[in-house]
Amino acid sequence: MIAQVRNSCLKFPDRNAFFINEKFYTYTYFAQQISNIRQAITQKSSSEKLIGLVIFDDIETYSGIFGILFSGAGYVPLHSDFPPERNAVMAEQAGLKLVISSKTVEETQKIIGTKQIQIISTANLPFAEINLDLPNINPTDPAY
Repeated sequence: MIAQVRNSCLKFPDRNAFFINEKFYTYTYFAQQISNIRQAITQKSSSEKLIGLVIFDDIETYSGIFGILFSGAGYVPLHSDFPPERNAVMAEQAGLKLVISSKTVEETQKIIGTKQIQIISTANLPFAEINLDLPNINPTDPAY
């Protein structure tokens, strides 16, 4: 699946990849967001097998899914409409130490119901060099 995304980003950089909330996003924009998130994950932790992702209907959520997958980890969805206690239990059961969110750290802490997990807010990530290299993953590693 991520190889197909990589190929689309490389082959169709100026084509639209997403249409979300009345706005188009190109494959180049998508690749940039993936790379920014991937770099942030790599800087925070290179050993996590599962990373939490707070789900919203925005490009950052879709980029977060693939940023996590391109980093070689799997993702655990934490829904913004769930009660914080439920998200906290899910995070604890999955052993999450890192969560990606398009909201601020403070907003995300309220959504996930804990301050014990490191949060990467995608709102102000520095630009990274686009990196769509496929990770070395074991076929038995979880993706989701």
